[in-house]
Amino acid sequence: MASRSAKFLSGIIVCAATVRVHDKNLAEMPYIATSEEYRGQRMVHNLVNHIETVLRRLQVEKLVIPAVEELAGMWIKNFGFSHVGDEQSKQELTRCNTVTFCTSVVRLQKNLARIPDLNLGHSVQAPIEIP
Repeated sequence: MASRSAKFLSGIIVCAATVRVHDKNLAEMPYIATSEEYRGQRMVHNLVNHIETVLRRLQVEKLVIPAVEELAGMWIKNFGFSHVGDEQSKQELTRCNTVTFCTSVVRLQKNLARIPDLNLGHSVQAPIEIP
């Protein structure tokens, strides 16, 4: 199952992501972007929180993302991801036919099953919209 998610501000898409749910074990978010003028305003943070909430409600255990090496530290520090290091996880990514990128991209993962959902009050039925 693949889906797209977007964050709106006054009816304008300011941040968007693609999410592919492979099974209860694994989802991937191969693409996420924010309009340049809205960067640094926590748009990605809010959208990722929303996506994680939806994935937890679907009982997906792990979210995997590709990250350029220069930004891997940001994903680890600000979003709680870690490097995909063990051979079993790498084999699972191959088995699920996840999106692959060039060698300057690293794979990061986040275990959703162990992290509490901080967004229980948010609706997962509609896109996030800021008045």
